[in-house]
Amino acid sequence: MSDAKQPVMAIHDLDCHYKGKQVLYGVNASFPPGKITVIAGRSGCGKTTLLRNALRLNEPSSGRIEFFGQDISHLSQEELMELRPRMGVLFQSGALIQSYTVAENVAVPLEQHTRMPLKLIERVVSRKLELVELEGAENSMPSELSGGMRKRAALARTLALDPEIVFFDEPSAGLDPVTAASLDELIVSLSRKLRITVVIVTHELTSIKRIADRMLFLDSGKAVFEGSLNQALASDLPPLQEFFRLSDPGQRFEEPD
Repeated sequence: MSDAKQPVMAIHDLDCHYKGKQVLYGVNASFPPGKITVIAGRSGCGKTTLLRNALRLNEPSSGRIEFFGQDISHLSQEELMELRPRMGVLFQSGALIQSYTVAENVAVPLEQHTRMPLKLIERVVSRKLELVELEGAENSMPSELSGGMRKRAALARTLALDPEIVFFDEPSAGLDPVTAASLDELIVSLSRKLRITVVIVTHELTSIKRIADRMLFLDSGKAVFEGSLNQALASDLPPLQEFFRLSDPGQRFEEPD
């Protein structure tokens, strides 16, 4: 387990180039344990690139990334694989395996990363589905679920290995306002109940106000604000004021980076 006093994740002087263009400029950020931190900013600001760098899906040009006090910037793939079970990721699409039942999808990480017997895996799967309020959906196929239920099934799979930090990429994308609010409430509840550190990439102002303890705000690839949600709302920083003033929770942007 991570030290309660040290950040679960820390980013130091991170630069990133993508297709010959610099996307991130000297980003510094700290993600304390048990808190929900939202990475926000307008379209193209670099928030998705920052998430991908943190997960080592893209390699930074310079700087370093630490998880649990360990610099992962130069770890081998084998060393990263040992660290992966402590991290969970819920991508925007959910990425459920369409030919698997809900239970089979949730079981995948347990089968890949543990030596649990089948009966124990079944019990863990059942427990995770209860956590996301999908009891009774074990034998359903992803195509039989609503959009909100698919997100919850993907979340149950993300939680299968009891990660200490969970990343969300636009979790409410494609959901109607009522379903999105329900998912936001579930994320907050699970973060508190399981004491999970949560990092969410989103531009959805309504969701930000519902879920964020903290906010990291990017503007043109630079981290221009880091602090509590209340501090963000009270900030006189022009890009942040403009974001809160102009953001339309019903409007969807595409993140090109």
